[in-house]
Amino acid sequence: MSRSATATWVRLLHVYTKVSHQESDLLRRLGISSAHFDALVQTMEQEGLTQNELSQRLLVTKGNVCYLVDKLEHEHLLERRSDGKNKRLFLTSKGKQLVEEILPQQQAMIADAFAPLSAQEQQELRSLLRKIDRELT
Repeated sequence: MSRSATATWVRLLHVYTKVSHQESDLLRRLGISSAHFDALVQTMEQEGLTQNELSQRLLVTKGNVCYLVDKLEHEHLLERRSDGKNKRLFLTSKGKQLVEEILPQQQAMIADAFAPLSAQEQQELRSLLRKIDRELT
């Protein structure tokens, strides 16, 4: 890896870590972990996911998702519904309400983190990251 690529990687990790810590702090103050919130948001975006599909979206193991889903189900935020061969995931009304309360705050925090970049610069950054992502998969 060239020095330039290494420096870019380190900078990307540095920024990611800072934003991730800010998000974790916000969510902790609101009474939910980042992992639980991410699972709820992914389920809200595409209700009826299987646990396997959720694990792929979250980039975690099936075992981790099973644990997450068990906890969220115990807290009445998410429910499993059988479709005959699979159990599908759906938010409960309590889960939907929680996401709807927290999501605007989380989005505002992320918008603040990216505020130093213009809309055009943000688009360019997304494009560059997409380019790298395509090569890695």
